[in-house]
Amino acid sequence: TKDLGGFDSSYYAGLNLVIIAVNLLLPWKAFHSALNGSLTILLYLIINSFFGGEFQTKILIGNLYFMSSTVIIAASINHVKYVLIQKDFENRKSLKQARDSLWSEMEVAMRIQTSLVPPDTKIGVYEIAAIMKPAAEVGGDYYDIIQTTSDPWVMIGDVSGHGVESGLIMMMTQTSVRTILARTPQIEPSKLLVLLNKVIKENISKLNVDRYLTITAINLKENEITYAGSHQDLLVYRKNQNKIESVPSYGTWVGMLDDVDDYMKDRSLPINEGDMVLLFTDGITEIGFEQKNMYGQERLEKCFLENIHLPLRTIIDKIVEDALTFCPKQEDDITIVIVRRV
Repeated sequence: TKDLGGFDSSYYAGLNLVIIAVNLLLPWKAFHSALNGSLTILLYLIINSFFGGEFQTKILIGNLYFMSSTVIIAASINHVKYVLIQKDFENRKSLKQARDSLWSEMEVAMRIQTSLVPPDTKIGVYEIAAIMKPAAEVGGDYYDIIQTTSDPWVMIGDVSGHGVESGLIMMMTQTSVRTILARTPQIEPSKLLVLLNKVIKENISKLNVDRYLTITAINLKENEITYAGSHQDLLVYRKNQNKIESVPSYGTWVGMLDDVDDYMKDRSLPINEGDMVLLFTDGITEIGFEQKNMYGQERLEKCFLENIHLPLRTIIDKIVEDALTFCPKQEDDITIVIVRRV
């Protein structure tokens, strides 16, 4: 502006653009914007006062008015922008804290659920091994190995869906089953599931969620197993014949009807020395479902029979490895339990 007429030059407007550009591009507070704008006006006054030549006072006042207005506007915009940036930062910080807290609680839930899963064991004349691989942090599959004052029990089930809600129902199921068996260890499997249904149906209604449970309860007697409940087929390996029988389970789902007494019936299977029973959830057979080419029960039976000579834990590992090699993406919880009569 000095070279173009000092205070009388209209190019002072260029300084307005400089003030706006600098202060809006830099993440300053309002104070810094006001200070920067004020220094720019001060330099404008000093340089043009000494080197700008003659001028008209009213023009100078007009120039200063517009430049001061620009400084105020720039400072105001920066104030709002800084407040928004600060709020965004605080929101991100709160979101991170909430996420960390959620993950911490999920880890606690996962540890609780993992601690409730029984280890491989030998009860009476039966050797039992199992695995449960949740698809999410908390799974909806359920299995249990329960020693009572009478015969031992094996339970396997699958809550619809997976995640926290399903995991919660799974833990309710485990607690309810153990409570019933502690009070009435000689109860029939069908009666056990009728009582379980009353508890789970009421709790699901209180949670106001759309969930149900497929489950099979198996009572391990010395030379036979008695079972009830609707779940996946029982795969029974007959050592003397070196073949696998696919035994369907009967009954109805738990948690949908108020009374399932008419649908639960007990059935028995003879179990000889060396015979094995493989129990599973649909998470293993339905691997690859989204690709329209599932692992399926036929492949499961084939892998089971091919590795039948191995220890139970190794058989389970081989099955899981084979299924995940077939389709690495796990969409649902996977549970496998093998019971062998020794």
